[in-house]
Amino acid sequence: MNEQPWLSKGLMKWRDWSIGIADGASISMVLMAGFVGAEWLNQEISIGLWIAVILISLVLGYVSYITIKSLWISYQKSIRLQSDERLMDKAIQAKQQFLSDLNMQSEIIAASENEVKEETDADTALHFAPPTLLEAKQTGWSIGLASFIGGSLPILPFLMDMPTHLASYASACIALFLVFVAQYVKSKVTDVAPWFGSISNTLLTFIAAVAVYFLIQWVSM
Repeated sequence: MNEQPWLSKGLMKWRDWSIGIADGASISMVLMAGFVGAEWLNQEISIGLWIAVILISLVLGYVSYITIKSLWISYQKSIRLQSDERLMDKAIQAKQQFLSDLNMQSEIIAASENEVKEETDADTALHFAPPTLLEAKQTGWSIGLASFIGGSLPILPFLMDMPTHLASYASACIALFLVFVAQYVKSKVTDVAPWFGSISNTLLTFIAAVAVYFLIQWVSM
């Protein structure tokens, strides 16, 4: 029987959405700083950001899905090895052959049998709340959609009739606010110091955006 996970499914959704929003907003702000530094017009900036946000959202969603799916595959593999002696023997032989090809000492090769069994037991024990393929898909969709929302909101000022420098200030404020709040929520649900997590990540986003702006300005000279 699986133990109760340390994060409930409800909290996991909050975690996924906060990760997506924070990542989307921070990436959008850094790219925006680069476009402004290159002296793009508002329309050019908004189009460039929309394209980037869509692509980044797809990538983040897919990577999140693959990450959770790999945990499920690892758990299923460990379960099969524990329940099927033939598969366990094949895994042991494969590792021993690998070590033999590396010309390892015979004592190390002989000890690899226990290592494979211990690694399998440890891997199974770590998955006290093993993920499912459905959860992998939900995580991928959640983070992908959240990153799209987090990256899209800072674009809104560039769609309004205002000078580029004012639009960039408004966009930066929106992005930093989203990063701060999302990182605070993420730190809260993952039992990490929320103020440290939110302030440090917001500061890093700001520094990265300023650095990119001045770098593009310097290159454009």
